[in-house]
Amino acid sequence: MKRIKHYRSILGNFIFPVLFVIVIQYSVPLQAQFNVSLPDHECTHLCAHTRVSASSIGIYDQDPRLHDYDVKFYDLNLQVDPSTTFLDGSVRILAQVTAQSMSYFVLELTNDLSVSSVELGDEFLAFSHDNQVLEIDLGSSYEEGAMIDITVYYSGEPRPEGFFAGISSSNNNFGDPVLWTLSEPHNARQWFPCKQVLEDKADSVHVTITTPPGFTAASNGLLTKVTEHPDGRMTWHWKSFYPIAYYLISIAVSNYQEYNFYAPLSSDSVFVQNFIYNYPQVLEAQRENLERTRDFMQVFSQIWGDYPFRTEKYGHAQAPMGGAMEHQTMSTMGSFGFDITAHELAHHWFGNKVTCATWSDIWINEGFASYGEFLAREFILGRESADGWMSNAHNNIKSQPGGSIYVPPLELSDIWRIFNGRLSYRKGAAMLHLLRFELNDDGLFFQIMEDFLQTFAHDVATGDDFRMTVDLNTGQNWEWFFNQWYYGEGYPIYELMWWQEDNNLFIRSSQTTSTNFPLFFSG
Repeated sequence: MKRIKHYRSILGNFIFPVLFVIVIQYSVPLQAQFNVSLPDHECTHLCAHTRVSASSIGIYDQDPRLHDYDVKFYDLNLQVDPSTTFLDGSVRILAQVTAQSMSYFVLELTNDLSVSSVELGDEFLAFSHDNQVLEIDLGSSYEEGAMIDITVYYSGEPRPEGFFAGISSSNNNFGDPVLWTLSEPHNARQWFPCKQVLEDKADSVHVTITTPPGFTAASNGLLTKVTEHPDGRMTWHWKSFYPIAYYLISIAVSNYQEYNFYAPLSSDSVFVQNFIYNYPQVLEAQRENLERTRDFMQVFSQIWGDYPFRTEKYGHAQAPMGGAMEHQTMSTMGSFGFDITAHELAHHWFGNKVTCATWSDIWINEGFASYGEFLAREFILGRESADGWMSNAHNNIKSQPGGSIYVPPLELSDIWRIFNGRLSYRKGAAMLHLLRFELNDDGLFFQIMEDFLQTFAHDVATGDDFRMTVDLNTGQNWEWFFNQWYYGEGYPIYELMWWQEDNNLFIRSSQTTSTNFPLFFSG
């Protein structure tokens, strides 16, 4: 008797051929891996939005009055010095009342920033600012549908709060100061008054930044004007007219040089604007990495549809940070390696064009962008490189036995659980690759992704919304798959035994799981 032991990886196409034959021969149904308390899987997109209004508050306690209005427009006007996080400026907010009536306008803002005044037209309004909530007394009641145009004047120096600091200042390796923002998931309030609710994307944003002499400011959208003042200060005027989530608004300020080019699309091209440290050796070292953006843009535009913000730009702003952040049309980059540059661009389809509706569904952002790394390797470097990426992902996923891709609401207070590289990123990417394997039709797989992007364009979506897109395109119910891989935990472990008696071959398989939940296969 010969005994073979086999551990199944996350992907079906990594199973040994003999096991694959057994699975086909048995034709056993997949069973739910782990049952958790889930929202109604048959909910429509409208119902998904209804869920968001309740569950998006769960990451921390938010004032429910934030849901009384819809933000239409942010206009930030800031004076900064990159050697410090001190800010002096204003934010104009145009909003429409969605409640039956509203007499108080509520925003979120750290107590480290002091509000000097609030204006509605020519009128100064009374306000209170406590517990990171700015409550503005409108002086009268505004009915549903009314437009409100408010400007908040403020200043101060926010205290750093680690990697997700909201706003940071540090010197780069040349000794130059760099100021940059990173607002995900809920630290936009660290540098401007805002509404931190995922489903409420502003229709447009203007960002005006005044810097000391010798510094450049990068932000979202198009640079429409640069003003030089008599004292040498510079004002940079940026405007974007695409819907944008609060945490994707950004600034980056330093001694930058520009290195720009165009990247091809299916029928046109898009401007790629890069702000890197102003030293020849930086451009020499990063030129090839930056120009890879052309290849990434071409691949992603072919499989997911043209770059979603093509009438404005794509860009990079360098900062001394770990990792990178997909700020809309201007990713903030700590480095420019192959995978991370592909990842941040991929976010502009998954994360920026379509944004996770709740932080529990961060897979919509990070799982898809991580799979973008795999796809970039597959279509640019070749399948062997891509398979190596996925093999490394599997090893990382299996380094611990449990954990779901979906982030349970009770775990949302832990930022590092939301952005867990093993679960939200790598297992999220592996789940997509497993879906691709199960479909066994690349055309259908990429059509599903493109349909999802079109259906939820410039909006928010949940994991269930993606599942329903799979259902519609295949005519099948994929709830079992999502219950097992999205909401469920762990992975299956298979053991095979075979022996031969005369001319007869006998094969026996058994299964356990990495966690104490129901088996993947039964029969």
